[in-house]
Amino acid sequence: MKRFWSEINDKLAIFSGILLGFTMFVIGIEVIARYIFNSPIIGVVDVVTVLIPLFVFLPLASAEIHDKHIRVEFVTSRWRPIWQSTLDMFAYLCGLILMILMAWVLLGFAIDAFNAGQYLPGLRRIRVWPSKFGMALGAALFAIQCLINFLKSGGNIKQHLLKTGKSTGI
Repeated sequence: MKRFWSEINDKLAIFSGILLGFTMFVIGIEVIARYIFNSPIIGVVDVVTVLIPLFVFLPLASAEIHDKHIRVEFVTSRWRPIWQSTLDMFAYLCGLILMILMAWVLLGFAIDAFNAGQYLPGLRRIRVWPSKFGMALGAALFAIQCLINFLKSGGNIKQHLLKTGKSTGI
């Protein structure tokens, strides 16, 4: 199950990277068309606006699985392992709560956008609901990964307590 979970999130991160590469290519072509041929490509800014949230939200869980998020451990690296795990557990709990709330709100926005047929105003009608559902999906997957890491940190605390035979590790 762990491998399946990791593969799903890694594939979403790869998909996000492909979208980012496509966006960079389209922006490059648009810049060339605008400045060399004096003919900008209509709708590029709108497409990029819709895709940017996917670059941010879809790879979040994969980055957390592989421990690629930025951590500053200047102070905590000097703490005992049990306190490091306790702080990790608290951080994952905060992340879990935040991501659940974010996923819930984003899902509501996505459903509203889908029901209303929301699109970006402009010459080309670009629907925004797929991007909003992608954001909700990314936040939900990250929340699940925060829960997994929260439980792992609890297991680490239990191991430290059993290893030392103490109820406190001060």
